[in-house]
Amino acid sequence: MNTDKAQFSVKMSTELVGFLGKALPHRTSRIEAYTDLLNEQIKLLRIDFKGGSSVPFLVTISDLAERWDWSRPTVIRYLDSLSRIGAVKVERCQDGTLITVLNISQDTP
Repeated sequence: MNTDKAQFSVKMSTELVGFLGKALPHRTSRIEAYTDLLNEQIKLLRIDFKGGSSVPFLVTISDLAERWDWSRPTVIRYLDSLSRIGAVKVERCQDGTLITVLNISQDTP
């Protein structure tokens, strides 16, 4: 299957939309950070999409903090909040943090 032009959809709860809508002054917004995570997930899905199951991607908290111009504790709290809402699955491991964006599906043209 050629997924170069594949489109993906994400199911979002009203709780997630409300959480993401809160702005952080002079830094990457929550929605921009979520979009960044979503784009990382979609890169993997374009390579290895398995019937809707998401493949986790590896990042470090420090890398995300630098990319988003947030503190490490802010990144950790953000990921924990997304995890509690059911938007992502977060697994800490020796080499960093494995993140899986949940509720993603591939749209068929």
